[in-house]
Amino acid sequence: MKCKSRLAGVSDKDCDAIRIIQPSPSEALVHNSDVQHLQQPIDNTEWSVITNITQTTVSAHPDVIVIVNTTSIGDRVQFNLRVSGDSTDPTNRTTTIQDHDVDEGSTYSYIVSAKLSNSSVSYIPLGTISIPDETAPSITLLGTVNMSIPFNTSYVESGYHATDNVDGDITSRVTVTATVNTTKAGTYRIYYDVADMAGNPAARQNRTVTILPNDPPLANAGADQTIQIGRMVTLDASASKDPDGGALSYAWRQTSGTAVILSNGTAPYATFAAPGIVDTLAFEVAVSDGFDTDTDAVTITIVDGAPTARAGNDQTVYRLQTVTLDGSASHDPDNDAISYIWNQTSGTEVTLSDDTISNPTFTAPGTIDMVVFDLTVSDGEFSDTDAVAINVVNRPPMPNAGANQTAYRAHMVTLNGSASDPDNDIISYLWRQAGGPAVTLSNNTASNPAFTAPDVVGAVVFELIVSDGHDTATDAVAITVVNRPPVSNAGMGQTARFGDAVTLDGSASYDPDNDAISYIWNQTSGTAVTLSDNTASNPTFTAPGTAGTLIFEIAVSDGYDTGADTVTVTVIGAPTANAGMDQTVHRLQTVSLDGSASYDPDNDALSYLWKQTAGPTVTLSNGTAPSPTFTSPNSAAAITFELTVSDGEYSDVDEVAINVVNRPPVANAGPDRTAQSGESMILSGAASADADGDILSYSWSVVTGPRISLTNPDSAQVSFVAPTGPTLLGILLTVHDGWHSSQDLVVIDVLRPPNRPPVSDAGPDPTAGYGKTIQLDGSASDPDGDAISYVWNQTAGIAVPLSDHTIPKPAFTTPTTTTSITFELTVSDGHLAHTDAVTVTVANRPPAADAGADQTAGFGHTVTLDGSASDPDGDAISYMWNQTSGPSVILSDNAALSPSFAAPASMATMTFEITASDGWLSHTDAVAITVVNYPPVASAGADQTVQLGDTVTLDGSASRDPDNDIISYTWKQTTGPAVVLSDDAASSPTFTAPSSAG
Repeated sequence: MKCKSRLAGVSDKDCDAIRIIQPSPSEALVHNSDVQHLQQPIDNTEWSVITNITQTTVSAHPDVIVIVNTTSIGDRVQFNLRVSGDSTDPTNRTTTIQDHDVDEGSTYSYIVSAKLSNSSVSYIPLGTISIPDETAPSITLLGTVNMSIPFNTSYVESGYHATDNVDGDITSRVTVTATVNTTKAGTYRIYYDVADMAGNPAARQNRTVTILPNDPPLANAGADQTIQIGRMVTLDASASKDPDGGALSYAWRQTSGTAVILSNGTAPYATFAAPGIVDTLAFEVAVSDGFDTDTDAVTITIVDGAPTARAGNDQTVYRLQTVTLDGSASHDPDNDAISYIWNQTSGTEVTLSDDTISNPTFTAPGTIDMVVFDLTVSDGEFSDTDAVAINVVNRPPMPNAGANQTAYRAHMVTLNGSASDPDNDIISYLWRQAGGPAVTLSNNTASNPAFTAPDVVGAVVFELIVSDGHDTATDAVAITVVNRPPVSNAGMGQTARFGDAVTLDGSASYDPDNDAISYIWNQTSGTAVTLSDNTASNPTFTAPGTAGTLIFEIAVSDGYDTGADTVTVTVIGAPTANAGMDQTVHRLQTVSLDGSASYDPDNDALSYLWKQTAGPTVTLSNGTAPSPTFTSPNSAAAITFELTVSDGEYSDVDEVAINVVNRPPVANAGPDRTAQSGESMILSGAASADADGDILSYSWSVVTGPRISLTNPDSAQVSFVAPTGPTLLGILLTVHDGWHSSQDLVVIDVLRPPNRPPVSDAGPDPTAGYGKTIQLDGSASDPDGDAISYVWNQTAGIAVPLSDHTIPKPAFTTPTTTTSITFELTVSDGHLAHTDAVTVTVANRPPAADAGADQTAGFGHTVTLDGSASDPDGDAISYMWNQTSGPSVILSDNAALSPSFAAPASMATMTFEITASDGWLSHTDAVAITVVNYPPVASAGADQTVQLGDTVTLDGSASRDPDNDIISYTWKQTTGPAVVLSDDAASSPTFTAPSSAG
């Protein structure tokens, strides 16, 4: 066999140098407990180039590697393969013979390679070994194995789980045999079977389901009844019930008596009309819950019918009205002739026209009352009584509050009430105000009271209540109070010159009700002007600069109504002075006054005259010129001038104000800065300036941030030491020129000290079993006291989800396989981070089974096996008992800890194994049960003293056998005078006492 592949740099001649001179079998099987010994010599008959092999490697792939050191050609490479429960991966082994564990259900190839002094040749296949799967899978039933459920309820499969050492979870391959019919009582057995891919069957499991018997319903047809002829009868089976709480169906049928027609014969309540003859009717109801039925009977006795009295409907009548009673609806079911008797039982006594007829009459009393009569009807054998009530009431009076009226405020008003009564009763009056401002009536019990209307506009509503001594009735009337409008007067017409102040006069306006009045002036024509207050009685305005006629309208209101009037103002021409705009100037500035905007509407020539009226005295360049100049004083001041212009006939005056002010300085604290914690800083305000050249004073202050000490805060330059950052300092510079101040703010950004990283601790490396909840134990600290965030990341092992990867102590569930899982905990203070790792070792430890102490039992005795188990990982444990030797017996439950069985009726030794499994690993322990026969116990009875010649009965009946076997008796005399037993094989033989004592 030649090699088929080689490494880079290896020649074909190198490959040819290795030959197999004694090939192994191409394929072999290794079974449980087998050891396969492999031996392979290496020959160098064609080795012409390579003179030495430094190392030979034999590999059983994929899991086993054997390395054999050799120094010469011709060495024999040998190794063993052995089957066990685990797969291992040893490397760099240097023994000549080495056992290796492999997995069931796997096929391994073994190869040889030579590591040469200058190159390598790889790989020469030698053969393959197949490891058959010989382990059966197992089935675990979930939930209750032996269960009982009520009749006609749902059966829900509790589930099952099947696993195989090679195929893993094979639950989907499980076959379930048998079904459960919950509508049929009995015991059902469900079987569960499965085989792995190699065909190994699992031990069959079964579940027992017992359907309890149905409890039949209980029928109840109700109590027997006695009913009159023609009445409706209701049969009532509603008291029937089902012990299981199931829905019931009903079926009524008549079993005897005059036939009737039932309504709702399949309901709990059935009805029918009693027949017209005296009879006894029998009915039966059948009640079913769908599975079982029960019946019950009821008897209905029909008796002769009595008459029914009907005294008619209750009535309401007026006093002294003729009333007719009506008993004509009374009847007899047998159509017998009936007699009538009316009897008054309460109320004012009245006289009936005839108290023995069905429809007597009477006159209602003159008072309000309730009159009650009983009507008794009789067919000569039976009688019946009914009552009727007659309610005697009053007819109420009819009021009239009069027609609605309109009245002026504060005027006298007279109400006009009247009333009538259909019973001609005496009527009383009562007036009540129902709306509007409160007023006082002259007499609220008179038919025509008077009052003074309120001094406000609106409606005043009154109700007239009239009474006849029994009832009252109401009517309403509305009095509308109205206003008298005011009288407006806009005053006399006027003439004004351009620019004159004109006063309008509406003061002659008035209100006839003496109400307070308000004014509204509006200009209706002419050049538009602005009134000083268009809501005053005498507003003013300035006559416009154009000749013309102005018309104004005044509207006068008293709050309710309005009156209007107009007035005319005629405007004639005059000059207008304009001293120019008020000015604000700096100290010692040349200032120009400007009266050039003055004008004359008639274009007449104007003369000018300026006069200083306030402020420090200054000298005008020309006081009669339209625009003279002057120099402002060297101090802040307010100076006013008056300009008078004249056209030779009319003149006008205007004023202008000159405000002399100081120009404020401009503060400059320098640019914003950045500083380190503890750094010495110098700020300069030397760039501050004053436009007027004034000498400046300085003041520095800290307005935001930590309080710090400033050096020379009243000088142009200030110094300080930066506080510990991070923080912002706001330092304010104020400069003053003697009149005004200016401020500038400089911001110092003080940086934080250098950050130190946090320290993470992922906790100690733990070890846990399969499927366990593990909580990682992370912690961290930060030398700067910064807030710390956490992030966990899995870096190795089977991936598992963490409960929360951002908390110090997250949890996860370990996988169900042996592995190592590594996590890294990274903590950060927002700037720097630090990482630590932890490794969790996941390894399952097998449970420990204990089959209990060996036992000895008698024939047929019940033997209880006493198994127990524990799991070091706390896993849930399942159990399986198997009998391995002795006469076959049936265990009560081979999946229980303590199943029982009946010992056979022969001596034997039986061996049982209990296998405990945690779902991954299992452990088995055995117990021996020795079945023996227990000997019988003989009892010859109590010693006796008898007379000579007496018949003596021996009593061995108390003898017994612990195993309840049938026992035989043999009596034998051992001493004394010889006697003859009646039957020495009986339990109680007799003999005659000898004639001599002994």
